[in-house]
Amino acid sequence: MAVVAVVFGSKLLFRPPAAGYEADGVHFRRMEVEGKALGYVWKAPRDASSPVLFFSHGNAEDLADYEWLYEEWENRGYGVLAYDYPGYGISSGVPTEESVNEAALTAWQYGVKELGVDPRRAFLVGRSVGCGPTLVLAQKVPHAGVVLISPFTSAFKAATRVPMFMGDMFPNDEVIGNVKSPLLIMHGENDRVIPFSQGRSLYERSPSEDRTWLPLSACGHNDLFDVHYDLMLQSVDDFVRKHTQNP
Repeated sequence: MAVVAVVFGSKLLFRPPAAGYEADGVHFRRMEVEGKALGYVWKAPRDASSPVLFFSHGNAEDLADYEWLYEEWENRGYGVLAYDYPGYGISSGVPTEESVNEAALTAWQYGVKELGVDPRRAFLVGRSVGCGPTLVLAQKVPHAGVVLISPFTSAFKAATRVPMFMGDMFPNDEVIGNVKSPLLIMHGENDRVIPFSQGRSLYERSPSEDRTWLPLSACGHNDLFDVHYDLMLQSVDDFVRKHTQNP
């Protein structure tokens, strides 16, 4: 198992779907940075005091799968910056742990420098595999808070349920110890993809002095919003409202 993880780890973890969108310059855009292309979505915040949500999506998804969520957040007054990983959507390259983390940092820097995102009012939001780059980014950049939806302790612990010392990726259970910003974690109690216990473990490992654990009953990995749409959105609203700094 360790040999397979080392040799084929990235191919086993990342599952880019066929691109569900094209760059139209309005809904879906493309940034070119140092010869690399990243697909992204940008919804400007309502005003200078409005928060911005920096979103890292899950696996086997691309930007098009969350148009409804961007619109919902935009209607609530938030700015939204979402990006696609290398090899996903219209982003160039090949997805690996390193390239995905680099893409998150590139998109963040582009947002700050080119789009005017104010880190004091920016929240890093990760969903499933997107919790990996979210936590890595949280170690590196100033931000207002972190939201994790269905996170894992590490990529292969989620798949095998046992520690893997070679080839494992996104060691969130280690990285979270370096993230002291406000934290909200939401996880479905019936999740059969990423064990509910792993979300709870990350919450317990967090050194944040302001952390919130939200277990979601009667749902698994992919139906959280179907079952708890209002609760999840309201929980993000409450968290963001509490931790947004004034300009």
